Amino acid sequence: MINISAVPQVLIVGAGPVGMTLALELASRGIATMLAEQRGADAPAHPKCNTISARSLEIFDRLGCADGIVGCGLPPGFTNDVVYSTSYAGGHEIARLHLPSRARRWSDDRFAFDGGWPSAHRPHRASQIYLEQVLRARIAAEPLIDLRFDTEVVAAEAHDDGVRVTMREGADGSAAEPSFAYVVGCDGGRSLVRRAMGTKLVGSSAVETKIWAIYFRSKGMLAAGPDGGVWMNWIIQEQQRGTLIAIDGEELWLVHCNVPAHLTHDEFDWRPGVRALLGTDIDYEVIAAEQWRLNRAVAENYRIGRFFLAGDAAHIWPPFGGFGMNSGVEDAASLGWMLGAVLNGWASPALLDAYEAERKPVGELVSRAADEMVAQQRQAAAAEGLQADVRRDDPVGARARAAIGRNIVAIDSQQFDPQGLNFGIAYSASPIIVHDDGEAPAFSVRDYRPTTVPGCRAPWFVSHDGVGLYERLGRDFALLRLDRAIAVDGFADAATAIGLPLAVLDIGHEPQARKLYDHDLLLVRPDGRIAWRGNAMPADPAAILGVVTGRATAV
Repeated sequence: MINISAVPQVLIVGAGPVGMTLALELASRGIATMLAEQRGADAPAHPKCNTISARSLEIFDRLGCADGIVGCGLPPGFTNDVVYSTSYAGGHEIARLHLPSRARRWSDDRFAFDGGWPSAHRPHRASQIYLEQVLRARIAAEPLIDLRFDTEVVAAEAHDDGVRVTMREGADGSAAEPSFAYVVGCDGGRSLVRRAMGTKLVGSSAVETKIWAIYFRSKGMLAAGPDGGVWMNWIIQEQQRGTLIAIDGEELWLVHCNVPAHLTHDEFDWRPGVRALLGTDIDYEVIAAEQWRLNRAVAENYRIGRFFLAGDAAHIWPPFGGFGMNSGVEDAASLGWMLGAVLNGWASPALLDAYEAERKPVGELVSRAADEMVAQQRQAAAAEGLQADVRRDDPVGARARAAIGRNIVAIDSQQFDPQGLNFGIAYSASPIIVHDDGEAPAFSVRDYRPTTVPGCRAPWFVSHDGVGLYERLGRDFALLRLDRAIAVDGFADAATAIGLPLAVLDIGHEPQARKLYDHDLLLVRPDGRIAWRGNAMPADPAAILGVVTGRATAV
């Protein structure tokens, strides 16, 4: 039998990056969790995502993982460029985006294609394989997290006071039926938790794409490629398209081979397709081969009662720029602080309604943006019928490559520099934000404009002593004060009365703060979102805290 000596309060189904982030977020708030992972501890992970966003690193920094993450992945000096060409070996280069290697990330930042972000962090090009290793190591040192591999959740049934779960563990299928206060499905596109909730994914894509994803090992790849190997290669040919991604900078690779529209996965032999993309015969050993169907869908519900969904269980879309996994990481961070607030007693259970109100619109927004980028990229590569000439060794071919290259850089480059996607999404319909008459800037994948409109991310800046704002905010609520003459005892007393952890942070003496912040008081949530702003103490600060903790519906 499974031995469950101290039943955790939250069961997280799925121990990928999203599930592990949620477990760490809850542990940081004193909440015990169980992570149930169907895979074995030694089962090889598939390198599905290969970018860790700056916003995700802000979250991981708060959880004590960021240093380990930015130290993992490709070798420090490995070229992080993105190259578009007609084949990996010996092909014509069509376009190139220059991204700094890990060793030159900060020295080249001002001149980098993806430099100058308003954060202490930058996008990190590392495979999900290495991210999972760092998170597992952090979890192993956390006594509040019970991570169980070879554990399948086969059923879950909600009751008034909790959720009873049927679990099978290990080779012998030992069974147990523990109960939890809440269950969160971080178990991917085929989520059992989503089925138990009785909800489904809904959506359609402008361009549906079928892909074979081949994870392989080859000692001859580096020498055959451009510049002795780069991080990402996009291959554009008349009959075949795909990508090749360096995983360890030595011998591990991931290739995405597009399946022709008129064929099914099983009808298409991916081996000749991979050969065409590589442009040469290179020996390789297949580690894993998976079928992917790239489409866009978002769950009808992110929460029903005591069940929640996060990550791919809640939304799926084309894996551009790692948007899916990284959106899932922020799903986890958002749900984590809310569950922690309720379980620690200083917020009403009604607070949990805000999770769907805030994160489902993000799923819709980002999924549509990613879907549109797929359609635009395909149009760019096929512009004016030039794809048929792209491999010609003559002036016609050169003109075709130049035209396609211009189109690709204009359209596709936003996935590698998505500052708006990282920092510019507003929670405009959240019931736990005290909204005013301010209007958030329009969403753009690429462009970000700092704002203090409630529901938006608090603008980041570096203080006079070199410390960034988020490093000073901590993990709970913070009241930013730009005018020290304003007495804020009323906020502090109201917070103490309900047990809400609140820090007061004076920033009015910081030149950068005065440029970015146009109000004298701003209440910032644990996830860095502005919950309320004003130029004087409100008449009833307890009413403000009532809204942001789900205890009241209006000020």
